[in-house]
Amino acid sequence: MGKESYIHPLFAYNMCTEDMQNINNIAKITNNYILSKNIALDTNNLDFLIGDADFKKHLHINIDHHVSNTFYASELNYVRICPSNTMLIFDLFKNYIYGDTATYIISGILGDTGFLKKCISNKAFKKVFVTINCCIKNGGDYKQAIKNVEKTKELDSLLIYRRIISRLKIKGNITYTYLKKNENIFSYEVYELIGKIKGITEYIIIKEISNKKVKVYWHSTVKKDIYKVASRFGGGGHFYSAVFILNTSLRESFNKVLDIVTSSF
Repeated sequence: MGKESYIHPLFAYNMCTEDMQNINNIAKITNNYILSKNIALDTNNLDFLIGDADFKKHLHINIDHHVSNTFYASELNYVRICPSNTMLIFDLFKNYIYGDTATYIISGILGDTGFLKKCISNKAFKKVFVTINCCIKNGGDYKQAIKNVEKTKELDSLLIYRRIISRLKIKGNITYTYLKKNENIFSYEVYELIGKIKGITEYIIIKEISNKKVKVYWHSTVKKDIYKVASRFGGGGHFYSAVFILNTSLRESFNKVLDIVTSSF
């Protein structure tokens, strides 16, 4: 690849969105380099991949930052624990990231780390700042990167947030709430919102996927290796946050999830 090459901005932008984590048959990553591979991004195992059976069977490349990653790709498993999956994209293609793409890389880092709040050590902060600084030197626009993450909310979305907060319940030190399947907002946005409430140290969001399936988002401000618990149910994540799926109805999920969480430590 020559100096004129660059990583396509849309590829970097995928790092910022929950529903575009998996890219099937990428046609163009740079302006003169074609890569026709099935690639999974920011996904710890096959169960969480968005794609049909053929896509999963022929999954070539796995780029992920979760400690619970199962190394499921056939050709390359680029897995390294770090604050943001976007940083791995930067590591792989740093010589070809500049301009708008550098801006989206910054956006991905800010979004994945909750504007750096999820960086739990000085070492993690240092790695993030080094990457962001390199992106800025390569023409990344930090102000625009912030705007990409902090998008203006529609009134309907804000009303959904209000309903979700009104559903908050507490059992012991666990705070939990839920989203119905027709409430179309990113679960991670709710995750961030609840995490800002004073006094909450461990919280769960249960997202209804279908009549018999829920997705459980679990976060703790105390290191508990909760990814190990999530892994028992086909999920995974980080030391402080994890996700897993249960094949049960939303109504039936509350007691099941609380039993799992309270009996695990």
